[in-house]
Amino acid sequence: MNGIPKKIQSVFEEVERLIIFMLALFAVSLLHPTLMHLYLIIILPLVVSYLFTPYVADFVFNLHRKIITIPKVRTRLIKPTSIEYYYRFRLQTGANLFQILVYSTYPFLFFVSILFQTIPQPNVSYFFGMASVFNMLVFSPIFVLSAVIWVLDWSGLRYVNARSQYIERLGVWFGSKFRGLTGIFAVASLIWRIAVTGDIFLTLYEVMQICVIFYIQILITTVFYFWFVLQRDLGKFEQILSRKYKIKPQRVEFDLKSTPFYHSSDGKS
Repeated sequence: MNGIPKKIQSVFEEVERLIIFMLALFAVSLLHPTLMHLYLIIILPLVVSYLFTPYVADFVFNLHRKIITIPKVRTRLIKPTSIEYYYRFRLQTGANLFQILVYSTYPFLFFVSILFQTIPQPNVSYFFGMASVFNMLVFSPIFVLSAVIWVLDWSGLRYVNARSQYIERLGVWFGSKFRGLTGIFAVASLIWRIAVTGDIFLTLYEVMQICVIFYIQILITTVFYFWFVLQRDLGKFEQILSRKYKIKPQRVEFDLKSTPFYHSSDGKS
């Protein structure tokens, strides 16, 4: 690797070590279906997030810059076309257990809603067997989307328009889209499953089995992410914001005007 900058070379070496480690764990997981199951739900999502979350967050940031943002209490449309409206504040310092419990529900619900549509028999023996391997692979991209929400929010990235008195958290903006899609998928999957089985009690029993099997594992994955991966993902994303967009942590001051408080979406107090 002569001629390659040391920093880039160290990145390649880090990724290479990670891949070797993952291959070793994958080989171990082949010894038993339960080990494979745990590998796909806990280990693989963390590694995929470690490799891709900052760059997916960058894609979402650019997506926000190119679409129309509609403020909640104004009807005028704002279309941010440059980074002049974006700032980065230092707000998050750590997550407590209750926050992590809340965070883990969204990838869990999204994953469960997909399982309901793709698996023939949602029971313990199926999920811990090799037949469910391809279904388990879906969880990694779902978890990455969840991690993008946390990285965007914890990075302190905000859209600020002093002229319209509008501030938006990009993590909340993307999270609302993700949670909305999750809710639709979850409800639609439950209705579809009831229609397939023709028995609401059987469907509720299947839901209970899935919750018992997966929620604790997904909670563990989320805890591990916040303990071991989040700070690294934040660091990489902050480097992207600083180097690519010249957005650094800063204190921003602008005048806030007194505006009416509306209780309803139609603008009537």
